[in-house]
Amino acid sequence: AYQTNLLGKVKMSLVVDRQDDTELIDVNQQVAETGLWNFQQICLGPPLEDHTPTLTQWVALHHRLFTQQATPYADFAVWLPYGERILKEFKYQVWKQVGRGEYRQFEKTGPNNLLAWEASWQVFRTALIGLSIVAPAVLDAYLACFRQLCHDYPEAWGLLCDAGNHFRKHEALSIRREAEGAYYRGEHWAI
Repeated sequence: AYQTNLLGKVKMSLVVDRQDDTELIDVNQQVAETGLWNFQQICLGPPLEDHTPTLTQWVALHHRLFTQQATPYADFAVWLPYGERILKEFKYQVWKQVGRGEYRQFEKTGPNNLLAWEASWQVFRTALIGLSIVAPAVLDAYLACFRQLCHDYPEAWGLLCDAGNHFRKHEALSIRREAEGAYYRGEHWAI
């Protein structure tokens, strides 16, 4: 069971999205309990300990999805296994074109390799399944695709990480809406 009396406010920028300045005061333990129950019903068992979101992660993602009506997104620079128990900050390098034929290396905050990214992904996957947002098969297909890209282009880790963040934050909702519309119209690709 989760403890609620020790939490106080939840800052979205420290839990789910560094660009969201929202502070949550109402931390509802029922969100996490319902999420875990849903996950166990769908996956026929509980998540592994290091795949289980913290209470603040459950509440913050629930708020993002159902109150803010935002995309199913978590910034893997702050969305980590065990949440606040991990204090290490990860960084990765990305090359960007800054002029004609000129590139500059930038340092960004986030997982610095596939193993660290997957650790955050597994917690995110548990939360999305528990909140009944995405089916496990869809999440597993996304992971397989991302792994394949990392295998095929290991030197492009920074670009892949940036592209994955952009997709999850900005594109996922429009793709879902397009697929739902196609499904309701009976289009074969969405069935």
